[in-house]
Amino acid sequence: MDRIDAYLEIVPLPVLMAIAVVAAFSILLIPGRVRLPAALMFMPVWLTLGRLPDLGPVQALSKTTGFLLFAFVAFAAIVDPNPKRRIPGILWLYPAVTFFSPMWAFGSEEVALNFILNLQWGMLSLAAVLVARTFTSPESLRRVIFSLAFGSAIAMLILFASIIKSPGSIFRAGLGRFEPWGALSNHIGPLFIFGVPLLSYYGLRGRIVILRPVAIGCASIGALMALLTASRSAVFPLVIMMGVLGWEFRKKPVTMIVGAIAIVGALVVGSSLVSEANLGRLENLDSGRYAIFAEYIEAIAQSPLFGRLVVENAEAPGGTHAHNGYLEVLYQFGFVIGLPLFLLAAWSMVGVLRVWRKRRLIPLDPIEITLLCALMGVIYLHGATTLAIYYPTYSWAFIQVLLASFFISAASSPETALGALSTDEYHDPGDYHAYEYEQHDEDQGAHHEHEGDQRPDQFSDAHPHPH
Repeated sequence: MDRIDAYLEIVPLPVLMAIAVVAAFSILLIPGRVRLPAALMFMPVWLTLGRLPDLGPVQALSKTTGFLLFAFVAFAAIVDPNPKRRIPGILWLYPAVTFFSPMWAFGSEEVALNFILNLQWGMLSLAAVLVARTFTSPESLRRVIFSLAFGSAIAMLILFASIIKSPGSIFRAGLGRFEPWGALSNHIGPLFIFGVPLLSYYGLRGRIVILRPVAIGCASIGALMALLTASRSAVFPLVIMMGVLGWEFRKKPVTMIVGAIAIVGALVVGSSLVSEANLGRLENLDSGRYAIFAEYIEAIAQSPLFGRLVVENAEAPGGTHAHNGYLEVLYQFGFVIGLPLFLLAAWSMVGVLRVWRKRRLIPLDPIEITLLCALMGVIYLHGATTLAIYYPTYSWAFIQVLLASFFISAASSPETALGALSTDEYHDPGDYHAYEYEQHDEDQGAHHEHEGDQRPDQFSDAHPHPH
């Protein structure tokens, strides 16, 4: 039975249609200023529910409404009352590949499922590009990342609820890997890689003081669960992200100590669970995936341009998926679809390097910019171990297209990426001043306080402050 048929047996089509109608009216009732943040916060929560088979009908409902979710986000981005920016035309390649990719579905075993997934990728990428158009100021970027981060926090608390409910049954039998609500550990890893470092940042440096303990608490819980997965594709990228965050805070010992105490405290409290996890998997990189990679490379060589489109009754090499987003794209679609996606990825990394080099000229906390740059690189690194980077049922795939769109847009002129030098678009440079230096006295001492009050370079005499 096709998986779509299985899901529709749990959630009948008339029910889905009714949900779509109710959702459409609900969207219109949400105030315009909060519609987009609400949609983005809801996204990681709803998509995570789709990874939890023990939730039964809830999982099926999440699986069958993913397209509607991304349509909701796209609509919210279009009608968002804030200004929109012009973006490079090359970014429309992300949704454009959708016009051709459904053809590949007809040669697969699950035609309906693959057809819908291809359309869902188109809606996901369209939504991400439209959200990137709203990045016209530091605050517009910050509200999007903040919404996704706190949506991830809620999703992590749902996973943590499985530990509270039944701590003795959270590990897969005989493997010692954390699988909340029946989820595969590799499938929930991206949630921790994204959520933990950003929530740690908001917990240590966030502007809303009352949310700091909430953020650092969720980050600590997320770090514990990431370790319990014993998944190298989750733990190692998370270590990289936390290492970047720690390096950025190296001159702020008080802040680092607070963060370390919170995370270590969570690990100590959960020590009994940690002792049951199969952490020995983290001691080496031995894996059967290398053999699978070799088989996929051989299969790709047989039809490099069009993938499975010209291969009849093709079976997955080794009877499994590639465990590598790039090889999976090439195997399924060939270089016709893969090459544009890979070129966009390379272009975005050029943007990452240019933005990071000029991060001091952008009216956003340099630590925040550094985290986003590191996250973009980690997403592409993570793509070599899982399919999530190009699979449209993960918020990870949306974040990939969203950040890539931002960095590609910023590649040509990082200084003006968020309106830093534009008196027409950048309305509140003093807000950045307060944000950037709010903890300056704590970390640098009174001697440097006056120095911290100096404006960044973009507010020098060459670019006077707009009145």
